[in-house]
Amino acid sequence: MVGAAKKISSVVVLIILIEVLYLDVDGTSWRAGASTCFSFGFPFRSVSFGAATGEMGPVPEDEWAAGLEADPILLVIDVSVALLLGLVLVQCVPTTALVLLVKGCVLGSVTGGALSLLAEMAPESLVSWAVVIVVMFALVPLTIYIISLGCKRQTTIIMVLSALTVFTFWRSLFLVEGLYDGFMEDDVLLDLPMVLRLVAVLLVPVCECMVIMLLHKKVFPKSWQKRRSNYTQTGTGQQGDESADNSDRTGRGRRVRKAALYTVLLAIAFYVGFHFSILREMRNDPFCVSEAIWSELERQEISLDSWHSENWPDSPEIGWNASFAVEICADDANKYHAWISKHILIPWIEVTIEQIETVGQVGESQSPGEE
Repeated sequence: MVGAAKKISSVVVLIILIEVLYLDVDGTSWRAGASTCFSFGFPFRSVSFGAATGEMGPVPEDEWAAGLEADPILLVIDVSVALLLGLVLVQCVPTTALVLLVKGCVLGSVTGGALSLLAEMAPESLVSWAVVIVVMFALVPLTIYIISLGCKRQTTIIMVLSALTVFTFWRSLFLVEGLYDGFMEDDVLLDLPMVLRLVAVLLVPVCECMVIMLLHKKVFPKSWQKRRSNYTQTGTGQQGDESADNSDRTGRGRRVRKAALYTVLLAIAFYVGFHFSILREMRNDPFCVSEAIWSELERQEISLDSWHSENWPDSPEIGWNASFAVEICADDANKYHAWISKHILIPWIEVTIEQIETVGQVGESQSPGEE
């Protein structure tokens, strides 16, 4: 029972950390007291609070604090993803691995948030920069090394903890900065340049932990033996608990099937949520549909400098699926019929564009007959 409670509490803490780090901030400036909208809910941000009015000065609270607003379908999907993710972690990940995972995430989140808060409160203070340097290059690697003591495959554990710490540090850094600046870039994603930078940053704590390990073994051999023996006893105790837990697992095959079922359901929930998030973007952001039309024009090699729509729907009918038609005009001569649709079985927006006959073309085709 103790092992099960420890695993469930670790999963709950991990899901809460994911929710906090995935918070989205959209507004102008929190420092100036202007309006800000917070969106949360992993992974589709189904719940929002406030509204971004775009005003640069202070805005009265009754003009922008619209309260909580939720997209019901996406809210159900976000809750389903959290539950299924928790079930997958409980079924598939050992307790010791979950504890290490939570420790690395907490270390990175707390450190990144605290240092970012310190930098925002005292951006030009030499003391704050000294604290940042000491924490990043001394305390964090030392903490990672202490956590890894007594673990099997200590080098691997150090690399995993460093990766978790760096990633959550990076995310919490942007989160606190977004809270202060009123805007958090949703495009802060793991593209190739960002991955390379994170790998370069990851090498710093790994190398420092290796140096600490070398010093601990060579320079302080007696303290190393004592420390190692203590953690070995702790590790054997954990192994004894794990062996007891393993002896109580009678339906291993059933657990594997459950984990596979939860994983499939999780993938389905992600896909359905992705579909409805696209529908929400089509409903709220006209640039989403415009970009899809531009992409189809480029695919058909239709060269247009600019175009506009004469019958763009104010609120297109969007339910489980979306479909509507618009007429786009370009160069005051060419007109095209565009049919936009998004079906739940197709993971992208479908756009069909056909050129329709313009008034000028009709007049030219009738002129020879009139003569």
